[in-house]
Amino acid sequence: MPSLRAEFGHPDVAIALTCLSYYYGGLTKDQVLLCFDLLAKLDNPETEYDHWVQLVHDLPAALCQLNGVNTKDETLVDELLIPLFSRNKTVVDFYLSQVVFPRAAREFPSKLPTSAWDLVEDKNNLTTGFSGTNDNRYLLPTSITQEDPDSELGTNALVLQHLLRPENDHYECTEGENGEREFSTAFLQRLVKKDPEIRVLLDIGAQMLELQNEELARHWLSLRPDVSAAIFFNESDHLTVITPDGKREPFVSSPFNRQLEKCVVYLDDAHTRGTDLKFPRGTRAAVTLGPKVTKDRLVQGKPITYSVRKITYQDTGCMRMRKLGKGHFVMFFAPGEVDRRIRSLIPSGITSAGPIRVLDVLRWAMHETCEDIRHRLPYWAQQGLDHHKRFTAYKAYSSTGNSETLRDVWLQPESRTLEEMYLVAPGANTDIMDPEISSIPSLSERLERLGVTRSIDVRMAEEQEREVNHEVERERHIERPPKVQPAQHIIHADIREFVETGKVPVSPRHISPLLTPVYMASALDSTTEWSPSPLATTDFITTIVDDSDGMALTEYLRPVNWILSSGSGKDSNVIAISPYEANALLPIIRRSKNIRLHIYAPRVTLSMRSFSDLTFYSIPDSPEEWSAPAHVRMELNLFAGQLYFDRREEYKRICALLALSMAHPGAEHCEVDGFVPPMYRTGGSSPFAKSKISILKTLVGLRRKGIGYHRTHLGQILNASPLNETLFSIPP
Repeated sequence: MPSLRAEFGHPDVAIALTCLSYYYGGLTKDQVLLCFDLLAKLDNPETEYDHWVQLVHDLPAALCQLNGVNTKDETLVDELLIPLFSRNKTVVDFYLSQVVFPRAAREFPSKLPTSAWDLVEDKNNLTTGFSGTNDNRYLLPTSITQEDPDSELGTNALVLQHLLRPENDHYECTEGENGEREFSTAFLQRLVKKDPEIRVLLDIGAQMLELQNEELARHWLSLRPDVSAAIFFNESDHLTVITPDGKREPFVSSPFNRQLEKCVVYLDDAHTRGTDLKFPRGTRAAVTLGPKVTKDRLVQGKPITYSVRKITYQDTGCMRMRKLGKGHFVMFFAPGEVDRRIRSLIPSGITSAGPIRVLDVLRWAMHETCEDIRHRLPYWAQQGLDHHKRFTAYKAYSSTGNSETLRDVWLQPESRTLEEMYLVAPGANTDIMDPEISSIPSLSERLERLGVTRSIDVRMAEEQEREVNHEVERERHIERPPKVQPAQHIIHADIREFVETGKVPVSPRHISPLLTPVYMASALDSTTEWSPSPLATTDFITTIVDDSDGMALTEYLRPVNWILSSGSGKDSNVIAISPYEANALLPIIRRSKNIRLHIYAPRVTLSMRSFSDLTFYSIPDSPEEWSAPAHVRMELNLFAGQLYFDRREEYKRICALLALSMAHPGAEHCEVDGFVPPMYRTGGSSPFAKSKISILKTLVGLRRKGIGYHRTHLGQILNASPLNETLFSIPP
């Protein structure tokens, strides 16, 4: 078993397993509260919280908005927040991205590796060790060999002899009738029906996946009312006894440590080695088989007693059954995939449809052992090569004193780009051995003797034990726009004429299309569906003194808050004005019967009401039947940076306007950003021949000023992600 510090060398595997662990296990109370603490520190916590509750069913009205959450209220936390958010995938993703990955998924440019080869390298004093088995002797570094005493040479055969006894020749496949895997609860029900009874479960194949150790022990006890206690390893790796009434106590201090005949025992895969329990004579154990179970894992266990030349020795037996062959016996259980693998290895001439014998199980375990050694040999060779380079570099350093020699060889690159991990080099040939490995006789000879003829990139799948000294230094720097000269406010004659008459002057010099800075105005005005488009005054557009005359996107975009309108329907004129103009012209507007001044704000949170129709408040009051035309609302919202659509129809119209793939089902070609060129469109028409996604991303990015928006409606379509029907709602 890997140590607690061990981790997969391949980042994709590490990330996937980490995510799955939290998705299945959920968040603890402290972790949920930490998420709310981190949420409060975000620039726009309401948007993130809206994303959390988006798909929560039966959400209490008080929790629909973030200001209804009080993490100091213990009752609210325990009864609502923990049940609602501990297994909420969006909250789990937030915790992973904010806490787990920044702390644990860091990559460094280089690492200083070591391996078992460094422990046993040639030195003046001998290095000695102990191994209870010799199956993995081929994977030992070449500088050390395993020397078994003569008295131990018959151990492997003796263990197999005990397993081959008739009382152990029992096997069952646990696969269901339709090929489904048997759940842990069903497997326990299978066990309690066996005669002779089974009181020990040795989960060598790691098949008990649905239940934790204590849960399995409790369930087994519930199926065996005649049993006084169950024994298992708890989460702290301590042997524990639990009774039918739920009381737990350490095994060492329990009266049941000498009454195992009254107990059932469950040993999970991690604890089927190194556990010494003296089972009474006649104990029968169930042994689960699983993929890649080697002979060493199958037969490794506590001592069995045997005699050689009138001398008593102790050696390993099948798992924890220390008197196997002398009062203890086992029965094997295998899932469908293992059962088929066992049958495929039965020699020709012997029917594979008959019952599986213990001999077939042992044949399969030996085959898995050979496959395991063959799989590990490239890693063994790579470690040997790395050690050879380090040793050679150290000898060179000893003679020259040049530390750069050590640095260049001892430090290995750790972080890799996606191209380095996945790109297949043209002409790459993996069917030949690495020339560097072939140049070392001790490595090449063993590989050749064991039939390994090609090398693989082992660093992508190796398990590592990393020791990292975390030194977190974070200093926040706010990047502000450069200082510029602000423009002077001017109320031009064009806007005065519009306020007085309600009509846009002919060929106005200081009123222009609102979407000119994003290069969309001329295309929109060329169509009848999207014209006339909203306008803007020069004072609204111009915020700084520069050469662009306000026609370029800058850090100083003015927010859209004040709108002048006249007319109705297709004859409506809508002009965005600056706060200065709204204040200066307000007395005239109040007396006018031709125009209206509307208050407007883009909808930037899901819980925010919509101001798109310009009916929220106006001076003077708008007619009851009046509302801004649909195309005006769409274009106004785009420029203002509105992040959420009011209804699905708006989503469809914006997709059609921007010629996105969502509006053209079945299109044979679309660009990376989702834009469909004119010749491939299958849906509604769009005035744009080229994609506007990039310029709109720039616009929205400037509007948000560094605050993320990718999870919003607009953010998703700008990243070519379709929206779900359930995402559309209009807040009251």
